[in-house]
Amino acid sequence: MERLKDCRGAGDVRIHFMANPATNDDLADLRKLPWEKGTVACTAHTWVWAIYRQLKDRGFNVSLGYEPDASAINVVHCQVARRLFEKKDFSKYFLIGIRADFRPFPYGHFEIVQNRHSEGGRRIFMPLYSQPGLIPRDLSRKKIENICFSGRLQNSTDLAWLEEELEKIGCRFVFKGVGQWQEMSDVDILLGIRTFSKEPHHTKPATKLYNAWLAGIPFVGGYDSAYEQIGVPDKDYLRVASGRELVDAIKNLAGDPALFMKMVENGWRKGQEYQPERITDQWIDFFERMAAPAFRKWRQRPSWGWRLRCLILGQRFAFRERFVAWLLVLLGVRRGACGNQG
Repeated sequence: MERLKDCRGAGDVRIHFMANPATNDDLADLRKLPWEKGTVACTAHTWVWAIYRQLKDRGFNVSLGYEPDASAINVVHCQVARRLFEKKDFSKYFLIGIRADFRPFPYGHFEIVQNRHSEGGRRIFMPLYSQPGLIPRDLSRKKIENICFSGRLQNSTDLAWLEEELEKIGCRFVFKGVGQWQEMSDVDILLGIRTFSKEPHHTKPATKLYNAWLAGIPFVGGYDSAYEQIGVPDKDYLRVASGRELVDAIKNLAGDPALFMKMVENGWRKGQEYQPERITDQWIDFFERMAAPAFRKWRQRPSWGWRLRCLILGQRFAFRERFVAWLLVLLGVRRGACGNQG
């Protein structure tokens, strides 16, 4: 197997990352932006900027742009691909689509999924990167008072009622939105509850859990399958299915220093598996073992076979996209945009 590390610089395999053109961000600025300042970039160019930055810092042959490159492996978020390739010939490009929270994208040679429930065949599971520039909880904090949800409010159950409940026990609710996700120094307990139910949310990632682990903060989450895939309830996080259970979990953590420290210590040990360099190792393995060999083979394949496949898939895809667009208009639902902190 030819290693990508041996193909740095002028190697035969280049990995091209397609940024989100809707942002109008300056590509030169994105290319030189350091990892620790990439909180907003990871949101606007979710998945792709983080992988690009990490591989570039390791010295790999990578590029970043708004247009696809027929001479490279193209990595693109599926929502960006839907817009970029609306009027392009898919068969000219080797694509790796990142599904994230959205519908499958049929043109990718591989599809990256963020929950193991969706993996299989050409669908490859990869963990989303932990938060760039993450600032962990201040170890000098003694009082448990700041209970935080960090992310997008639409990805959480309604927690407005929680403020009054927290006041009764001397705590307060803190919300951290886009641009604040890395600042965890003043957070005492982190929440990640999408619904008060036992719904597994099979399309969602475990990012909130391991961000809490790496920040040294106890985590209270729902019954997400992604949490179960990497964590153990009552050992490295607490799991709740109702508002009453949530309040009880917060009370237990605030009132039991031994339980609090157990969650922090167990989470910290487990969280080392999700340090950026460990996730980058997984990407390198994927590109070297699967994507690069498939790309080399694809370059040698007569184009008519792939063109025919794209034509057939394209007809199905176009019909489905038109149907979904009509249905969303009928229901008054806006199409989702790319985003992190899912």
